Amino acid sequence: MGTSQGRKVIMESPESFPYDRESDELETSFVELLMRARNADYGEEQILSWEELVGKTRYMNDDELLLDALVELGDAYTYGGELCQLPTSFQEARIIFETLDLDQQADWAPYLGKQYKYYLTALLDHPDTPVAILHRELAELRDFWSAHASSMKEYYLRAYYVFRELGDDPAAREAFSLWLAEPREEGSFSECPSCSAIHHIKALYAMGDTFDAVSVGEQALSQTEDFCSAQPENLYLSMLEPWIYAGEVKKARRAHRKTLRRDLHSRIGTEFYSQHFMYYALMGMRGYKFQYHIGVMFFVSQLPYWLEMESPRILMDSAVAAAILLRHYPRPSRRLRLKFLGSSLPWIISTDLENPTVAEAAQWCVDIVEKLAHRFDSRPGLAHPHTVVDMRRRIFDTEIPS
Repeated sequence: MGTSQGRKVIMESPESFPYDRESDELETSFVELLMRARNADYGEEQILSWEELVGKTRYMNDDELLLDALVELGDAYTYGGELCQLPTSFQEARIIFETLDLDQQADWAPYLGKQYKYYLTALLDHPDTPVAILHRELAELRDFWSAHASSMKEYYLRAYYVFRELGDDPAAREAFSLWLAEPREEGSFSECPSCSAIHHIKALYAMGDTFDAVSVGEQALSQTEDFCSAQPENLYLSMLEPWIYAGEVKKARRAHRKTLRRDLHSRIGTEFYSQHFMYYALMGMRGYKFQYHIGVMFFVSQLPYWLEMESPRILMDSAVAAAILLRHYPRPSRRLRLKFLGSSLPWIISTDLENPTVAEAAQWCVDIVEKLAHRFDSRPGLAHPHTVVDMRRRIFDTEIPS
């Protein structure tokens, strides 16, 4: 999810550890574990290292040191493909934050603020989160932003996502308008300009404003000085569908070539599978029939990584896009050489696949979407269920305008 930003580090030297100076062995072990965590790439190894460090710091009687470890663990979850684990570490970090004095809170607020946004995403991405909790956490996010930030822009963006998820379209549109109007705050409280543009592109495209989405995206791509470490790849991915719908096929092809390698054979890359599937499907609809074949090869080769989808939302979005691709494949009776334990999928119980036809694989994806969409529509307290209808419309009505 996005990219990590630098922040102050308090776990830097043995002098900061509340050990007896005679405890050389324990001290050395801690330092080695800390260095391993800091040097590891995002993923399982880093997550395990920070989980172990959090466990060790609980016994050090130093709340700020524990807060540091929890924030690092939260970043590891967020950027390492385990977003749904973030609520546990974040909630503990928030409790510690509230016990700090005002000067300490001022130091830590930007880093808690950054994770607050992803925390809310993790709650939204799981259908078991009750509506009452979403409203409560959104209100607490508003209070946090009011107390510690100079702009409410990021709050309005999260409000837009919450209201959209709850099916409250008027409130979502109002929040989106407020987000556009609110000035951006520099620093850790704000998305980088390029990431902010991605939210804008996706919202415009979802509203049917394809050409406005293209305009926003191309302007963002021209401002390379605003790129964070996730760019331009994430910007390119957000532009694939608008470009293809707008007839800018050459731009989409060049952009896709530059993004695909990053996301292949990667647990973290599963977040973007839906965009790759849609690229192949829409390119095929545009008349580039060979893209259907490449897309099916992508589906088969990356299917093992479906076992590592980090949230129900990401699994559902991937299955929707894969269903669209497979349903439009021109040879539905072709058999795919694969064996996959669908019964081992996270978040849902599905059937196993063994050498299915393309049509059978497409229906397998549709069945996954139906089950997950019904779960989202059964979110406790939801007054306006809409996910089943939305997903069916996407699967069965997606087409390229003539």
